[in-house]
Parts: sequence; C-alpha cells; structure tokens
Amino acid sequence: MSEYEARQALQGIFDRLERKQQVRRGLLGDSNGTVQVANRPGWAYIRYHDNLNELAIVRYLIPDQFPDGMPVVVGRKHPQDPYEQVLGVDWAMYAWEPAASTVADHATQVITLNDLSMGKVVPTDPASLSVDVRAFLYVNGDTQVEFGGGQIDLTGNVPGVAGHRLVLVYMDLDADSLAAEDGAIVAVGVDANAPTVPENGIPLGVVDLENGEATIEATDISQYKALYLAVGEVIDLTQLSDYARGYIIRGGATDWEAYDAAGDGYALVGDGTDINSDLTPNWKGTHTWTVGNDEAIVLEMDAAQAANIMEIKDSGGDVTSGFDERGIVFSDGDTSSTNFFAGDDAGRAAATGAYNVGIGHDALQALTSGYGNVGAGDEALFSLTSGYSNIALGKGALYTTTDGTHSIAIGTSALYSSASDDNNTVIGSTAGYNLNGANRVIFIGRDAGFRQTNVSDRLLIDNQRRADAATELTHAIIYGTMGANPEDQQFTINVDSFTIGTDADSDVVMNWVANSNSGVITWMEDEDYFDVGDTLKTSAGRIVNTTRVTVAYTALVSDHMIFADTDGGAFTIDLPAGVEGQYLRIANVGTSGNDVTIDGDGAETVRGAATQAIADGEILILVYNATEGWW
Repeated sequence: MSEYEARQALQGIFDRLERKQQVRRGLLGDSNGTVQVANRPGWAYIRYHDNLNELAIVRYLIPDQFPDGMPVVVGRKHPQDPYEQVLGVDWAMYAWEPAASTVADHATQVITLNDLSMGKVVPTDPASLSVDVRAFLYVNGDTQVEFGGGQIDLTGNVPGVAGHRLVLVYMDLDADSLAAEDGAIVAVGVDANAPTVPENGIPLGVVDLENGEATIEATDISQYKALYLAVGEVIDLTQLSDYARGYIIRGGATDWEAYDAAGDGYALVGDGTDINSDLTPNWKGTHTWTVGNDEAIVLEMDAAQAANIMEIKDSGGDVTSGFDERGIVFSDGDTSSTNFFAGDDAGRAAATGAYNVGIGHDALQALTSGYGNVGAGDEALFSLTSGYSNIALGKGALYTTTDGTHSIAIGTSALYSSASDDNNTVIGSTAGYNLNGANRVIFIGRDAGFRQTNVSDRLLIDNQRRADAATELTHAIIYGTMGANPEDQQFTINVDSFTIGTDADSDVVMNWVANSNSGVITWMEDEDYFDVGDTLKTSAGRIVNTTRVTVAYTALVSDHMIFADTDGGAFTIDLPAGVEGQYLRIANVGTSGNDVTIDGDGAETVRGAATQAIADGEILILVYNATEGWW
C-alpha cells in the first residue's frame, strides 16, 4: 500500500471516530501559539466535547503541580466540579487555533476531530518552496521530545522534468530533525504514490510538487493524522467505526504508520517494545479482529523456544491453559499438568488427581483424587471424585459413579446409575442405565440391559427396551453368564433360526471340545452331507426321511426309506451314485406279484450283480462300499 493510500486510510479512520461514553483526556499542541500557558507556551489539556466527534480545551497547565515538560491526563471528577483530576500519562496532537475556554462550566470552543494532526505541515507566509512544520510532541525510544516548530526547503525536490511527484515530509528520529523523501515522478493527471516512510521516521505530511512549480499552496499539502501514546498507564483508545479495510495504527518505540502485513488487513503491532512502551501490557476489554480470507492472528515461535508461547491465567495469576513451546494447546485448569480439560466447568481446579481428560460441559467437574479417567461429553463422569481408570463417552455417561474403577461406558447415559461399580463394559445409549451394585458385565446395544440392576458377570446383546429385567434375558438375541471356569458359564442365543456358513467352496467344521474327549461335526460341502467325527447316539427314537413311489424312480442321496407299491405293475428304481457308507432301505409293499428292480448307477453293482429284484413283501437293506458296491 502506498503512503498516499495510507494517508487516505488514516483520514477515513478519524472521519469515523465515535464518541466514548467517558471523558477523553490528553495534551493538545497549539501550533499557532495563540494559547499561552506559563512555562508551556502553546499547550493545553483537552476532553471530549458533549457533541459527537468534537474536542474542547478544558484548562491550562499549572506549573507548580507538575514537573516542567511532563504531559498529564486530566478529566472531570463531576459535572459540577470545575477542577480536574490527574489520572495518568497521555497525550495527543492537533494543529488548529482554539478559542479561550471557560473552566468552571466547561463551555469551551469545540475542535473537530478532522482537524487533528501532529506536526501540521503548512505553507510559508509569504508562500515559497518551503513549508512550515508546527510544534508537536513525539516519542523517540524512551525519550519524550518536544519539537518547537521549524521549516524545511523543498526546492530541490521539485521535478526537473515534466510531471509531478509526492514528497514526504517527516521527522528523522536519528537526528530529531525534519527531512524529506521523494516519490516517483508521474505524468500530470496521474495519481502519484507517496514514498515509503523510513523506518526511522514519523510521517507528517505529503506535498504534491509539479515541474516548474514556484510556490507551495495549502492545496498541495495533505496531512498525516494519528493518535499517539507516551510512556505511562494503559488507557482506552477511542473506538473506531466499521471501516472497509479495518485499518489500525501501528506504533512502537521508533515508528508509527499504517501497517498492512499481508495486503488485505491491518493489525495492531509493535517494533520491539509495546504500543504503550510498556513491556508488560495489560489489555482489558473486548478486542475485535475482522479479516477476510486471511489469518486473523499469527504467533510465530523462536527457533529455540523453551517457554510457553501463550498462557491464560486465573484471577490469582495461576496458569490454567495456553499453548506450550511447540504450539500445542494445554488446559489443566491449574491442576496436574498431565490433566486436560476443555468445556464450560470441565474438571475441577482443586483436583489432585492426574492423567485425566475431561471434554465437555461439566465433564469430571467433581474430580478430587481420581486418576487415569477419560470423560467426553456433557456431564460425562459428572459425579466422579476418587474413581480411576474409567472411560465415559457420551452425555451423562457414568454420570453417578463416584469411586468406581475400570469401567467403560459409551453412549448417552450409558451406565448412568452406577455409583461404585467396577470392571463394567457397556456400549450403547442408555445401555445398563439402572445398573448399580453390578460388576464385570458386558452389555452391547442401545437399551441393552436397561432394566438390569445389581447383576454381575453377565453378557447381554440387545437393541430393545424390554418390559422388565426377566424379559431382557429371554428375549435378548444373546445372553450369557460368565465365570472363572468354562463349566461356570452359560451362553444362550434367543433366535428362531441359526445359521453357520461361509460363501467359500469349503467344508464347515464345528469342534466340540471337553476336558478329556472331543468331537467334530463337518458339513461336507461338495458331498452335501454332515460327517459326524464321533459316535452318534440318540437317547430317543429317530425319525428318518421316507419316500413312497408307484412308478419308475431315481433314488436321491437324501432318501433313507423307500416304499415301492407295485400293485400297478413292475418298475425299476435307479440308485444314485454311491457314497461311502450311505445307508438305504427299499421295501416292495405290493400284493399283486409284481417285482421292483433295483439298478445301480452306471457300472455299480447291487449285491454283486447289475440289478436286484425284490418281490412282494420283501425289504432290501443296502450299504454302499466303494470297492464292493451296494450290499
């Protein structure tokens, strides 16, 4: 941004100054010298006038009250009190000829803020190629300097070729004297850019000089306008109205200028000390930073950073949160540094426990000596004091527990009523809601075990809120009891259909393992039957598959007992391809003297022959052997 644009921006700021609801204090410089004050000619104290955006002189300096050369802050004690109270150190500049004031009733001449300027640059009288710079105060390092006014010749700055340029008039802080800096020459009618303000300079005004110009007129001069602070107490800056670019004055020990770090927004910065020349500033009140698509505040750490980059302290000065030397956030609420709390009233300042994490409103808000707990969610682990190694994720999870240990509750109000229980794992909103006096349970699913109270060592998977605790056990899809030994445990699946399978072309094996013996049942995928790997005993009768036929028939692998009725005539039953150990019974139940013929598959034989006939009333019992065929 050019100096010309900066000047326009600063003008815009002061055009939009809003009145504070308080007395504004400061020291004004009267560069015309019309206000005569003992030992301080040309200076007077000011306050805000009752009208918007206007200032007024309040009274003059009384030399015997203050050291010579010390600017002070004064303000009314009371509307009816004609005397002023010293409040601190402060000063501001202006270049305008004020009228005399009446101290008692503050009926003073107003000064428009648009006329505020420090070190006002004006034409000489008579006009020449020099300019007068009127008296003002400024700070150079830690020293307050009073410039009594002076003149600078700009003859050498007039362009020697066609065109015009902007010439910056500034206070050179290296020499505490006036200096000038030339801008680039451009064609007449084209806006010229003001020169960059030197690092060691205070900008005062910009003079537009054209080739061949003989005198400098008031219309050739533009003023810089700024509010300055001297060494002293922090004061309230005048509020600024909304402004399109959000310009703010930059200040420090040696430079004051409009500052644009990224080209899009302005920031409040200093150059080594502080904007108040106070190494330990105390900012109070509300600070609003308005930016576009850009960073609002950037904190850059030193390469050898060892201390915290930012610390937030409580009213007692104790650090409660901030950013460590790596830029990583910490928030322990002035408890053990191993704790982390985030959320309104999360954690407890007096807690002595360590390694806790509380995230959310009132999470772990009652914590005392408990350690190793994680509570995330509104009121998670709300009542916990001395409990340890608990995890609660969700609003109100483990809400009631005080000294319980090693429990996990995931879901809104999960394990809500558990006060002193241990080793429970519950997943699902309101799962295990009424458990209290229970240990070592595993509940999974929304409302799983909602009605259970003081049971222990239970497994329950469900997603329904059942009518009562008993129904939960008989209707949950899975219910079990757990114990130290297998014989102490029970597993129940409450379903109408139970499927074990795989989409692969492979056998499915179920192993049955006990203390001294074991068994295997295998589903033979390709053969399409079960292979029982141990003796199969039935304690009651067995029901087998039966088939009744009256005409030619091809037996199936699933057939077990075939009744052949030949009263309608003789026919043949073709056997399927034999499977080792397959058992088949065929009975001729006809009474008309017709045979049923049994024919093996392909070359397979039946009792050593290609076929076997069965007469009325006969039964043929066959077992297949891969070598011998059907017998």
